[in-house]
Amino acid sequence: MNITVNELAERIGGKVQGDGQQQVRHCAALDHAEGHDVVLVHTTEDLAALTDSKAGVVVTSEALAKKVSGRVLVLAQDPRHAYRQALVELHGFRNHPDPGIHAQAFVDSTAIVGELCTIRPFAYLARHSRIGKRCVIYPHCYIGKNTSIGDDCVIYPGVSIYEGCILGNRVVVHSGSVIGHDGTVFVEHEDRRLRLPSAGNVVVEDDVEIGANCTLQRAIVGSTLIAKGVRLQDRCTVDQGTVVAH
Repeated sequence: MNITVNELAERIGGKVQGDGQQQVRHCAALDHAEGHDVVLVHTTEDLAALTDSKAGVVVTSEALAKKVSGRVLVLAQDPRHAYRQALVELHGFRNHPDPGIHAQAFVDSTAIVGELCTIRPFAYLARHSRIGKRCVIYPHCYIGKNTSIGDDCVIYPGVSIYEGCILGNRVVVHSGSVIGHDGTVFVEHEDRRLRLPSAGNVVVEDDVEIGANCTLQRAIVGSTLIAKGVRLQDRCTVDQGTVVAH
């Protein structure tokens, strides 16, 4: 995408210092940038790296701008947020397949699928599962009985969500993660170890992102809770009954 610096600054809430008619195409890292690229400078370490960079346009603060010369600048009160907005404008987010339920997906007759959802081949939606509007369920996902998923969620390939779990709106779950498998809690009785049933569930609130290959155990009673806005990195394990919040 080609736009001028002036156009970009208007969209991201910045102020141009230099040639506002210069064209920009991409956002880039300082050490790989070319003249048509936009970079972020928000620390003194970034300033040092900028010396050897070919970047043509720099998003930065007014304070750091005083130490930059020979570049077109976009000044912002919050440079990191402005750069995030530049990424959105120039690159956008991943494009998902068009809405529709693929013929090779299994959707139980009692499952409810909202408007404009995308259900890819070999996804499995069990009895009484509920999928909100504009969700994307990728191949080889298992959505268990009585599980509820809110609006605008993306469930990437190979995710398993066991029965009775609840996901809010705008939740993203990356490939290979498992939500709601049994907790491993035992009691000792007469020289035997007896496992407790996992009678609870997992609740994932709005705007949560779960990385790849994470495991979230269901609670023995009550709920394992991932609170609103939490981001879990790849390969995280959340034990039964845990509350994860900011």
